Parts: sequence; C-alpha cells; structure tokens
Amino acid sequence: MFAAAVSAVCLILAPGVSVSGQDDFDEQSNASISDQRAVLDSLFSAGNFDSVLSLVPLVLDQAQAEDDSMAIGRLILIRGRAELSARKYVDGMASLDLAIRISEACADTLNWAEALGFKAFAVTWQGRYDECVELSLKKLSLSRLTGNRPGEAWARTALGYVYLQQGKLDQAREEYTLATEIFTAEGMKQAGLTPMIGLGRVYNTMQNEESARDCYQKVLVAARELGDLVQESHAVNNLGTLEYVYGDMSLAVQYYQRATELSEAMGNARGMITPASNTALAMTYLGNYEDAADILSSAITTCEELNYLDLLGTVRNRLGEVRVLQKRMNAAARLYRQVLGMGSMLNNKQRFEAVTGLADALNRMDSTAAAIEVLEVGLASPYVEEYETKMNIMLAGYIRREGRPGEALARLEKMERQIGQAADIQQKLEAAFELSASLRAAGRPAEAYEWFHRALDLIDERREMTGSHEWREVQTGNWSTVSCAGIVLEYPPDRLEAERVEEMFNIFQRYKARTLTERLTEPRRQDGPQSDLSKISPISLSELRHEVLGPGELFLDFVVGDRESYLFAVTAKAVRMAVLPGRKSDFAARVGLYREAVSKRPQSGDRGEAEIDLAGMNRQFGDLILGQVGDLVRGARRLLIAPDNYFSSVPFGALIISDPGDPESEERQLCESKENQQIPSATMLKWLRVRSGTGKKIDTPARILAVAPGGGARLKGAEEEVDFLRGRIAGVDIFDGGEKEFFDMDNSTEVIHIATHVKIDDEKIWHSGFLLGPENDNETSTLEFEPDTYLRAGDIAGGSIPARLVVLSGCESARGKIAVGEGMFGLPAAFISSGASAVVATLWPVDDAATADLMREFYKELAKGKTVAAALQRSQMTVRGRKKTEPPFYWAGFVVIGNGNITVDLEEKGVIRYLQYIVLLMVLVAGFAIAIAAAKRKNIMKSNGKM
Repeated sequence: MFAAAVSAVCLILAPGVSVSGQDDFDEQSNASISDQRAVLDSLFSAGNFDSVLSLVPLVLDQAQAEDDSMAIGRLILIRGRAELSARKYVDGMASLDLAIRISEACADTLNWAEALGFKAFAVTWQGRYDECVELSLKKLSLSRLTGNRPGEAWARTALGYVYLQQGKLDQAREEYTLATEIFTAEGMKQAGLTPMIGLGRVYNTMQNEESARDCYQKVLVAARELGDLVQESHAVNNLGTLEYVYGDMSLAVQYYQRATELSEAMGNARGMITPASNTALAMTYLGNYEDAADILSSAITTCEELNYLDLLGTVRNRLGEVRVLQKRMNAAARLYRQVLGMGSMLNNKQRFEAVTGLADALNRMDSTAAAIEVLEVGLASPYVEEYETKMNIMLAGYIRREGRPGEALARLEKMERQIGQAADIQQKLEAAFELSASLRAAGRPAEAYEWFHRALDLIDERREMTGSHEWREVQTGNWSTVSCAGIVLEYPPDRLEAERVEEMFNIFQRYKARTLTERLTEPRRQDGPQSDLSKISPISLSELRHEVLGPGELFLDFVVGDRESYLFAVTAKAVRMAVLPGRKSDFAARVGLYREAVSKRPQSGDRGEAEIDLAGMNRQFGDLILGQVGDLVRGARRLLIAPDNYFSSVPFGALIISDPGDPESEERQLCESKENQQIPSATMLKWLRVRSGTGKKIDTPARILAVAPGGGARLKGAEEEVDFLRGRIAGVDIFDGGEKEFFDMDNSTEVIHIATHVKIDDEKIWHSGFLLGPENDNETSTLEFEPDTYLRAGDIAGGSIPARLVVLSGCESARGKIAVGEGMFGLPAAFISSGASAVVATLWPVDDAATADLMREFYKELAKGKTVAAALQRSQMTVRGRKKTEPPFYWAGFVVIGNGNITVDLEEKGVIRYLQYIVLLMVLVAGFAIAIAAAKRKNIMKSNGKM
C-alpha cells in the first residue's frame, strides 16, 4: 500500500514513547535553524506530533526574522506532516499547499518535491487519484532534474499505487519495479520494502501467486530484521490475502489478525482498517457472518471518526456483502446507498461495487425493476467507464428475466464490439452466455447455439491463462454452462433425440473433474509406456459405452445447474437422460435433510420407529433421484456414480427404488444386490481403468502401511483396526515418521490404511489432512514456520505414492469442497492425484466400534480375492445384518471412490491360515462322520424292515 510510503519515510511510533526532544530543543534555542529543524524531525519520528506543532512557530519566527524563505518552506512542510499525522486533515493540506508555493518560489527543489510527494499521498485518502498522478509526475520530473534518486523512487512508488488502484497493472508493475531497483542501488533497504509490497499486490491481481508470495516473504524477512512493524504488518496482511485466495482460510484469518495486532501496537488506526476488513472477509467465507459484521461495523466507525474517506466506501461495500449473505437485504441496500452518496470521494471500483451490490440486493428482494433502474443510473455516471461492459451484461440479464429478451439482446448487441475487444476473458465469457440465453429467449436458436459453443471455447481459453490447479478448480465450470445447455436439446430442429443427448453428455465431459484429470495425468507422474496418458482427452458417450463399460455396469452421471439438473444413465446398450430440479429449488434442501436423517445416530429405545421412518425416506428419495431410470438401475449389478454438487453426500447404497411394474416385488436397498462406486467423471473412469487394469491382480503379496493414531489421541476403534491388521495380515508396517518418510515408502506398498485423526477444511480443502505426529495447539504455529504435524491434501496431491488402495477410516474423510463441475475435492481426490486407484472413505462421522467391525470384515473379504467395491459391499451387508448396527448410520456412510474393480493380494499370517486349515479339516471330518452315521442308521433301519 502507498500508505506505507509515509510510514517508511517518517516512522510513526506508538503514542506515549518517552523522548528527550523537548529538552534538546530548549538547549538549542540559540542554535541554527537547521539544528532546530533536526530536533523537530526527531520529535516527529517519535510520534510527538503535538510537541512538533507547538514548537514549529518558535522556529518559524526565527526563520522569518532572518528572511530565510527556504527554511520557512521546510518548516511549514514539517508542520503539515505533523498536522496530517495528528488527523488535522484540512490544516495539513493547507500547510502542504503553502510549503509547495514557497519552495517553488525560492527554487528549493528538494523541499518542493518532498511536499508534492506528501500531498500526493494525502489526496489518495480522498480518492483523488488523478490529482495524485499529476503531483507525482511533477515530483518525478523535479527529482530526475536534480538527480534526486530517492525522490524519483518515491514518486514512482506513488504512481505504482495509483495505477494499481486504477487497474493499469502493466504500468503499476513497471513503476514499482523501477522504484525497487533505485532503492536497492541506493542502499535504502527499508525504503525499498514499500514498492516491493506494491509489486506483490500487482502480481496477486495478475493471479501470479508464486511471484506475489515471493515478494511478500522477502518483505516479511527484511522487515523483521529491520524491526519495521509497518512493513511487517503489510507483508503479513498480504500473505493472508494469498492464503484467502489459494490456501487455507483459517490461516488467512490468523494472518489478518496478526496484521491488525501489529497496526494496533503502533497506534496506527488507519493501518488497522484493511487487515480488519480482510479478517471479516475471511470470516464471511467461513460462514461466520455475525463476527464479520461486528468487525466491519467497528471499521466503519473508525473511518467516519478519523475521516478515512478513501477506505470508508470499501468497508461499507464489504458489510453490504455480509448483509446480503445474512439475507438482510434492506440493510445491505442502505449501506450501498450510503456509499453512492459519497460521490466524488469514491474510486471507480468502489462505485462499481456499490452500484452492482445495490442492484443485486434489490433483485433478491424481487424488485428487479428497481435493480434495473439502479444499473441504468449507474451507467449514466461518467465515473464507471472501465466497468461499463460488466454492468451492461448484468443489466441485460435482469431485463431478460423480466420477460424482455429483445431489449436485453439489443443492449448486448450494441456492446458486442466492446465485448470482443475486452481484455477480461471472464467478461467475454459472461457476455457469451448471456447472449446465448437472450437469443434463445428471443426465438433465435441458431445464434443461441453458436454463442453457447463460443462460451465453451472461452472457458478453455480462460483455463489456458493460468497454470495454477487451484485457480483452474474455481474457473473450470460455470453454472451458466448448465443453464444455457438446454439450447442443445432444441437446435438443430431436425436432429434425433439420441443425438441431442449425446452432445449434451459430451459437452459436460469437457469440464467434469477436469482439474483432477490434469493433476493425475501430469507427465511427471507417468512411468515409461504410460506417458501418452498425459494428454488424455475428455471421453465421449460412444467411447464410454463401447470401450469402457462392461456387462452389468451402469454409469450414473449427475450435472447440477441453478434451475435444472441432468442425470445421464449409461450402459453398454442403452442411454437415458433425466431432468431433475436445480440447486435453487427446494430439492437440494430436501436431499440435505435426507442425508442428515440417515447420518444421525439412532437413539436407544426407539431404533425400530426410526428405521421405519428411514425406510420410507430411502424409498422416497430413491424414487426422486433415480426413479426415472429405475429400470436401468434394477437391471445393473454394479453402479458407477459420478455425483455433482449436493448429490456427493447422498448414500446411494441406502436408497430403495420402487418397481411400478411389480408393486408386490420385494423392496431392497441398492447395496443388497449391487456394488456402488463413486467416480469423479467418465473420463477419470477410463483413465483409472487404463492405468490400473480392470480387476487386475498383483503378482506378489501386498504390503500395508498403517498410519496409527498419533499425537496422544485415544481412538479406540482406530487402534483396534491397526491391531487387527497387524495380527491378521502379513506385511503390515506401522508408519512412524513425517511427510518426507511418508513419500519415501517402500515401492511394494499396495495399501495405505489411515486410522489417525483427520482434519477437514470444507472451504480451503487442500489444507485438509491427517495427523502424523503430536498436534500443536498453537494456532499461530504456521505463521512462525514451525513444522506442520499434519500431512496436507495439497502436499499429497503434489506427491507420488505406489499404493493402489487408500483406506481413510476417519470421520467424514470423504467430505470436501464442492467445485462447479469438478465434484468433490478432498483427501480422496488428493490420493487419487498422487497415484492411488481407489480410496475408501466416509461421508459422515461414523460409529467408532462399527467402523472397526466393518474394517475387519472388509479386509477379510479383500484377503479372499474380492475387488475393493465387492469387499466393501459384503462388509456393509455383514454390519447391516447385525441387529445392533442395522440402521444406515452404521454402514451406509462408507464409499469407494475411484476404480473399485481392483484387487489387492493380501497374505494372511501363517497361524491364521493354519487355524483356517484346521477348521476346514474339522468341518470335513465332521461332515464325513455325519455321512457315515447317516449311512449306518439307514442300514439299521433297512435291516429292521422299516424302509
């Protein structure tokens, strides 16, 4: 931030610091003006602004008596700086103007340039960016004329700040880079931190995370060495912003809170506003709306009291966003109107956010007409030119939904040239989708079809602009893709229904789980002959049917949209498409209630009544979700399910589907007769099967790496799981190490069983992980760069493991963040990225004892040669068959994710096999004895004439 420029030049210490400047001044009352001015500078640097203001008149009198115009100009500049720091804004600006005039008149170029720089900084408080540019360019010219290299660097720093605010990123980067180079050449390490911070912000805006993080880390290290709390605060705040965008939201909150504490320690009220607002933003992201609103309300009060009008608009806009999320639309609208009432004090971004925020709030209150009016008035403002196209696209959408597609279309077509020339690819994408929707509504299907496909191409183009997987996860899909895809079912008019369905399926495969596929197929992950898989293309419906699916397999592909969702049911011989309600209907909430009911622990004493209710719900939701393709489901023996959005949490194995053709038929839950596997996408199904081989067995006995409960955690069921494996299966290694040792595991390891504590972060899912060692209770440990005792999903996804099967028996280990079109991101996706073919995980916090029981049965079935999916099905049925654990809560939450058709060749320990042989022999002997006895009885009866 440019605010750091003043702080770096004149470090403001906390009020109350004891200094001897007053005594020094009294002793030097007869000294030269320059010596007395040095004392004033010392007082200023110590934060004693009142002392400076009380003493400046005395020195001014002496300077005026000596008719020293140069000294007068410099003293007035000191007074102006002190007035601004003491929050006497009007007086300070007047002093700066006077200092500029005097210094210009007496040709004091150094003071003239310095005064221009301070005024340039001060006017940014009022959002007067054009004036800041004018003042900074004048300072730059004077500094270069006189060879004042530090002055030139500060002028360029100011220009970089303004250009960044105005969105002129290339110019901002150039100015900040030059400023940094000048300060480095001049040996001004501390001063160089300010443009370095600015450069990091530019890179962050350009979505160049690596370069931004490098800048902030350099500033953080240098600031701590120099004891510069101001720059440390800025670095920590901006590192928090990076975590907010790319990393862990809870860590972002910690960074922001640390930045706020640093500003508070310095008595820098202004410096507290931005990190406090960022803290609130991160809390909002985590769903903590009330605390976020309290923080922002406090920040608004500070801005109003201390006249920080350049920050006030942004903070009010942020609070408006929180009020919308709290469904307090009237409060949100009031805040946005307050921002717009600030007029010329706003920068363009603040004005744009207020206009579009107010329109959104009004639209959500079913006042679409009022929202349209707000946007039209906003577009008439001369201050929103750079956001004009975005506002027109938003306006066209409202007009179309008001039933005036022709008018919406006319507005978009008028902007078509500007849209085509726009540098913002996201803006082009939004326009393309809106054009498609408006053309479709206006009865022009051919053009709507064309624009829809242009939008799909723009999604691909946008993806190519960044190599960051995390950004691609956010950008890969688009709700508008599903909303606008209906045109494919209408155009061309002469196409067969089957052809329309096939195109729809193929379109959705272009972005379903695409980022996961990219992670998995990176060239560095491939060995030898499989290197050609690094360029795998999205699968087609024809390829899925004829090359991937086998007899008895049914692929169920869900695609969720706002108003409509689609379900594709595909076998090797048939294809069916069903239309389901979208996420903005009550259907999503009802599915959520079903999942909540199934995952709730039964209460003792009324388990029978709860089971009756659940049986009805299992049937109801089975018919709602799968009823339209029920005949295909009933005819399958293996279900391969690619869920999307809220369907990711559905326990499909618990569902019951009615048979309308045979109402007397026995109703059975799907898990009773069918294997169930969850697959991220059809493309991933093909890739995983090509890589691991369907039903392929390994040639040598598999080794198991068991990660036992650590860090002092007492997880009785998990400990039982590990004890069972160690006692029953040969080749079980108990893991004892850190991240490096985990990825250095033996290549013969085929199974990883993780029974330790799992931590899931639904929002920044790549920070989820499992505990490797003693858990550090210090929440700020990551800020201090202490070793992390969790192995995080991001590290797992970026690594490589030899295991083909990973078992995550911890609670809710299948949970994660749902991304548009990408499905569920979490620990299972991370392990598949790192090389695993299948992951067994849980949808909800399951019972500890039941989990241990199910895991024992699961490994027994695996040891018999069953596939992973079949072994899980059999173990679930075993647990379900016991009266105590019959409700779905105990068993339905376990899912196989990935290629469940693989097997692992487990070798049971010798004593176990010996006992099995003995039991088998005893059974055979007993059977033989029974047969002999029966034969004897038969002979006796025959001899007695009874036969």
